[in-house]
Amino acid sequence: MNMKLAYTGWMWLREFSGQREHIRRIFEQSVKELVHIGYPFMENMASFVVPYFRPEEVREIMERYGTRLIGLYSNLSEGYETLCSYVDFVKAAGGEYLISMSPNWDLGRDMGDLPTDWDGIRAQAELSNRVGAYAAAQGITFCYNPHAYTDVATDEEMAAFAELTDPETVKFCFDCGHATLAGVDPLRQLETYYDRMAYIHVKDVDPTVERVAPQFGRTAFVPLGFGTVNVKGYLRYLEAQGYEGVVCVGMPPPCAKINDYESAAISRTYLRLNCDL
Repeated sequence: MNMKLAYTGWMWLREFSGQREHIRRIFEQSVKELVHIGYPFMENMASFVVPYFRPEEVREIMERYGTRLIGLYSNLSEGYETLCSYVDFVKAAGGEYLISMSPNWDLGRDMGDLPTDWDGIRAQAELSNRVGAYAAAQGITFCYNPHAYTDVATDEEMAAFAELTDPETVKFCFDCGHATLAGVDPLRQLETYYDRMAYIHVKDVDPTVERVAPQFGRTAFVPLGFGTVNVKGYLRYLEAQGYEGVVCVGMPPPCAKINDYESAAISRTYLRLNCDL
C-alpha cells in the first residue's frame, strides 16, 4: 500500500497539559518512539503543541529524527481565530492538514439520547466553511472529522453537514472506529463521500470493553487487530481506489491500551502483517 502512515502523538502529552517543560520533553520523546516503531509521519493535537512550541522548533525536532508533522487536530469549539492560528502554525511547521471535529458531548450523554441539533450542525458547517476558505488560501487542507458522541455522527447528520459545506475547501477525515461507534457503515461512508475524503483515521473497537472494564468509558478503543472493525477491508478499499494520502492510527483515552508505546507498536505490527503498510 502506497499511503502516508502516521500516528497521533498527543496521547503521550495529555497528562502534562499546562506543564511546559514536561510537554516539551515528552513531545520529543514521543517523536523518537514513533519513528523507532516505524511511523513515517506524525499528527498531534494543536492545543498540546501550539502553546508550547514555535513552529520552527517543531519542524527542527521532526527533521532531526527523519519525520514530519503532517497535520494538527483541533475542535470547532476553539473558534475561528484560534483555528486560523493553527492553520498558520501547521504551514510554518511544514505540515499539510488541519483536522477538526465538532464539540464533544458531556460524558453522560449517549448516542440517540437527544434529537439531532440541526441548528448546531448549521453553525458548525458555517464555521467550517470560513476556516476551510482561510486554510485553502494558505495552501493547507482543512478536513472535517465526523465523530461519535458529537452533533455530526450519523449518516443523516453527515449528509446535512456535507450539503452545507463547500466541497472545494472543506474536505473530510473519516475514522472507521468512530463510524462504528456511531452505527455507521465505515465502507459505505467512504464510498458515499470518497471525492471529498482527504485524510483517514484508523481505529479498532472492542464492544465488550465497556461491559467488562467500565472505567474505559464509552470509547472502547483497542490496538488494531484486537477489536471487531474490519480495518484490513477498509484499507484494501482505499488501496483499490488508488488512495495515496494519510492513514493515521491512534488510541485516544480513555481506552483499553497497554501503554502508548506498546499500543502503537501492536498497531504497527498489524498493519505490516495484514495490510502491507
